[in-house]
Amino acid sequence: MVPGLVRTNQDWQGEHVYYLAISNESEWLMRHLVFAVASEWLLHALDWLGYRYLYFEASAIVLDGKVSCVHYGIATKIEFPREVSYIVSAKSVHGFENRARNV
Repeated sequence: MVPGLVRTNQDWQGEHVYYLAISNESEWLMRHLVFAVASEWLLHALDWLGYRYLYFEASAIVLDGKVSCVHYGIATKIEFPREVSYIVSAKSVHGFENRARNV
């Protein structure tokens, strides 16, 4: 029922995974490549004006028609794995989870 969440192909024993990611990553990376050649001060000026990297993701796991796990994360810098760069991250699990998963 949440707009934008798309069902993935990661179904397992009745679980359905829904996922959403909103980011300016591709645009941000391309501009940084172009401006990095120009000068570092221009990158700082863009950051000061509010042009920053932003990343938001959310996921929900539905088991037997009920939401059993909800996760979201917000990042302002790019790092991998993504969880390292989250400034806000939350996960709520309801019910018994019998296996580890990375959603």
